[in-house]
Amino acid sequence: MTVEELNKIGAEMNRILRLRTSPLGISLFKRKEDIPRGYDVLDIRIPFCSVVGLSRYYELPIAITREVGKGLCVGADMSFGWGELPEGFAQTVTGLFTEKSEGAEKLLSQMMSLENGYEAVGVAPLEMIPNIPSVVQIWCNSLQLSLFVYANTWHHPGQRLSLSSNGHGGSCYEGLTVPFLEERVNIGIVDMGDRKHGHASDDEMLIGIPISQLEIIYDGILKNQNTRHRIPILYDFENAPMPVPQSVLSRKGPNYR
Repeated sequence: MTVEELNKIGAEMNRILRLRTSPLGISLFKRKEDIPRGYDVLDIRIPFCSVVGLSRYYELPIAITREVGKGLCVGADMSFGWGELPEGFAQTVTGLFTEKSEGAEKLLSQMMSLENGYEAVGVAPLEMIPNIPSVVQIWCNSLQLSLFVYANTWHHPGQRLSLSSNGHGGSCYEGLTVPFLEERVNIGIVDMGDRKHGHASDDEMLIGIPISQLEIIYDGILKNQNTRHRIPILYDFENAPMPVPQSVLSRKGPNYR
């Protein structure tokens, strides 16, 4: 898959699914010198979920380095391998994450981390990304999410997508680290950091797709557009007392406009 083909997939997914914002490509760079031309490399300290929000809403390729991003969010630091948990952190979040400190320790011990760390992370709308990313992240509502589930089922009928979450670590963890490390499509909850700092809306969810699986998911979306599972939904108005033309009621296929 070339960058041009990837850009086209991003634009087509956006058009078909009528997403609020474009699918994002998230790239992990071992060295900051690996950040390709076309990214705005931030020199201000903002959390990763704000970087995601900036890229989503302003439609810009944005990168952040370890030096700038480290120490702003424990979740992102752990996800990217940028730092260890501060001493006594479980006690700090007791009463915020969990009722008891041993519960907080258990919650934090279950988080995976990117081994060896990465010096930079880039976020860009898929239709304009200048490189092949590590993970594709889509922000969507429950209807749009169902299309990704149908797309996965089309090619993997024996595989069920599930939501398994403790509610913490949305864009940095469930939508990035988990699908990258486990190389699987992962449905995630948009956490409070994504809402407060990334301006995610109340009804949004997210899904992380390893780049190795993007083409097959995209093909599944296209195939489902030729079925009753397509978007927009073909509502049943056949018996409604309103003058809806039969040509509209019987429309089929992805080429209808």
